[in-house]
Amino acid sequence: MISIWGFLFGTFYYLYLGMWRKAFLISIIYLAGLFLFIGIDISIDFEIGVIYKIWGFAPSILAGIYSPFDYYRKQRMGDISWVPFPFS
Repeated sequence: MISIWGFLFGTFYYLYLGMWRKAFLISIIYLAGLFLFIGIDISIDFEIGVIYKIWGFAPSILAGIYSPFDYYRKQRMGDISWVPFPFS
């Protein structure tokens, strides 16, 4: 099941649902990857524009897929984990 709201609003949807830890962690992972790709682009002088475009959708895709599971775990099990993925 994919959450349309999670996909459209990404980490802001996690903030809306009160799961700020997971929103923060997904944002940090996204920014770390972005800086890594920028560093690779600058160091080897190679255009990786396609990767930038794909990576831009990463937080929204993760939020769309995992937000229903995370919200269920928060409401039913009381889980307030920092782990951004439900299988851990």
